[in-house]
Amino acid sequence: MTSPSQRTQQALLASLSPLDSSPWQVILDHPAHIPGIDEVVVETRYVGLNPDDVKSISRRCRLAENGKVLGTDGAGIVVAVGARVTNLNIGDRVWACSNPAMPNSGTYQHYSVHKAAQVCRIPTSMSLISAAAVGTGFLTAAITMFRCFGFPISTERSMVTSAHCPWIFITSGLSSTGLYLIQMACHLGLRVITTAPKPQHAYLIRLGANVVLDSQEVEAEADLVAAVRQYTDDSVTLAVDDVGPETALACRHILEGSARWRAINENYSANFFTDGHWGGPTRAQLVVLAGIPPISLSASFDALRKVEHLGVSFKMSWFDDDDFAAQLASYAYVRFGNRTLRPQETDLDEGGLECIPAALERVQYGDHVAGHKVVVGLNVPFVPQKWEETEMEERVREAMRRVKKQRSASRSVSGDEPQLIKRARVYIELPSV
Repeated sequence: MTSPSQRTQQALLASLSPLDSSPWQVILDHPAHIPGIDEVVVETRYVGLNPDDVKSISRRCRLAENGKVLGTDGAGIVVAVGARVTNLNIGDRVWACSNPAMPNSGTYQHYSVHKAAQVCRIPTSMSLISAAAVGTGFLTAAITMFRCFGFPISTERSMVTSAHCPWIFITSGLSSTGLYLIQMACHLGLRVITTAPKPQHAYLIRLGANVVLDSQEVEAEADLVAAVRQYTDDSVTLAVDDVGPETALACRHILEGSARWRAINENYSANFFTDGHWGGPTRAQLVVLAGIPPISLSASFDALRKVEHLGVSFKMSWFDDDDFAAQLASYAYVRFGNRTLRPQETDLDEGGLECIPAALERVQYGDHVAGHKVVVGLNVPFVPQKWEETEMEERVREAMRRVKKQRSASRSVSGDEPQLIKRARVYIELPSV
């Protein structure tokens, strides 16, 4: 029997090293773990680099003295499955987002372990490289739209946006989350207004944005608020901020609406009746992803709407709610498969684990194409691994087989042949400690 400690792999570890030395180290004999009964092992072929890993290093958080495997987004091949896994098979192409509560799920290693419910199959029309760019950005957008705002998860054809559909403001249309938010909002029939550098406006319009403001022209909060109100007739009721506290504050001012602005603006016309009031609903919702807006009372005296502040929780949705995770996995498979949802464009580096630290610096300083995800190929060597079960796992699997067999026998008994079918009881002898 092969024990977990006998399986080794290459991994990139980050440790609490002295400030004048690199925290990164490639280990050639890092343990490769077998899956639990509801887990799978993924041979990671490509990883998408996430700004959170840059923050972990700069803030020296989520690190350990002996080193820890970081990495959030990855795509690869399932090479081992636990005894109770039914949604995935060995050989499936999948993408995954690591769970901080699972110590072996970091993607900066050749073999990572994930809960099967949190691993998503990749449609045949999608490459592993593109799938590595899905992860965190897609999940954040999906949780925002389907959990925070409460829209239904649907793979139906996109709704037709009309002049009476609600507006949503997305502060950064070129971020990973922003790109997916634009497309999901379009599917739901919302009208989208966002910001981006001018060269990328046409790209965001193709994805579904209705209005794209030049981010350089609306850097000041007052300019941003005025521009959004002008283009949307002061009727934005949903907003998502993934930039920082200052832009979150601007979002709140936009969502509040302004009686003063409406009174002096010649183009404004409150000609629609919604939520029981002329001129639109009296409530608005703001999802804050990058910092809570500071307290401000100066802009609220003429506000028309109350703003509800919401936050995204991976733990309460993706990681701990298997039903919700299954719905999102199905949604992603269908949408990416029929290309009504397009993955983020990528900048590929095939340098393996060794090049990840330098590639993360590119992410930190924006040294890549705007709106693209930096993806690194891990160049996993072919080394046969024996993903055998432990003795305990073999006993559990055999016990489940016996229960299934006895249940099948009980269902086959007819009423004409009365027999005493005892309730199946399975006893597993635990190894002595």
